[in-house]
Amino acid sequence: MSLNSQTFAIERRLIDKLQIKEMVFVLVFSVLLQILIHLIPSGNVPLGAQLLPLFYAPFIAVLFFRLHVGLAVALLSPLCNYLITGNPASGILGIISIELVFFVLLTKLFSKNKIIKYINAPVSFVLAMVFSSFAILLMPFLYTKGNSWTYFSNSIQNSVAGIIVLFIINFAAIKLYQKIRK
Repeated sequence: MSLNSQTFAIERRLIDKLQIKEMVFVLVFSVLLQILIHLIPSGNVPLGAQLLPLFYAPFIAVLFFRLHVGLAVALLSPLCNYLITGNPASGILGIISIELVFFVLLTKLFSKNKIIKYINAPVSFVLAMVFSSFAILLMPFLYTKGNSWTYFSNSIQNSVAGIIVLFIINFAAIKLYQKIRK
């Protein structure tokens, strides 16, 4: 085996082990979904804040792939979306990124629990909101539109439909995962 073919084989194994292709696919899916959501007209509250599309892909990534895939999507997706569409607004980009990372970590933690796994995404979302609200309390520069209580209450109030969608995605993804693993 030549040095070039050995190098290629090592690179190939590394790409497979790190799930780079999967990470890129899920990131592209996440960004395209967000763009699509932002194209739909909405009232005073952006549709993204109502339906929570930023949370779908990281949840699916954690469930079907390794943790780092979900973390990469959680960190890169809001930034890519902001650079392409201007959403989420720059004043909340940092806190949403923190929220998504915490959401991914909780999702991974709860995915093995026999009871919580069926409500994993909505529970993780609400707990991530609590965590991000405490983060705002400690670091007010993360949210420039008010205080931590305002952020928490507005986010929960605006995202009821998205929490329901997260529950549906959660349940469907668990069933699909179980079917694939059989």
